Amino acid sequence: MDPEGHLTTKSDVYSFGVVLLELLSGRRAVDKNRRIGEHNLVDWAKPYLSSKRKVFRIMDNRLDGQYHLVGAQKAAALALQCLQ
Repeated sequence: MDPEGHLTTKSDVYSFGVVLLELLSGRRAVDKNRRIGEHNLVDWAKPYLSSKRKVFRIMDNRLDGQYHLVGAQKAAALALQCLQ
């Protein structure tokens, strides 16, 4: 939702990007229990989304590497586009 509380197509697309990040990382969009710099999922993950070689850094550790890398990279690229 945008800061004024209006729902728009743009805010829907952004929200979808956040949901994709939550699915990939297993983290909540905002988690005050995380270390400083990791409270906001988008701020933490965005630097890793622009490189296919860094996507693994945002992946949920509980998956223990058991995911399709190309699929994860495509989902991460889509998330990044939504968050632009």
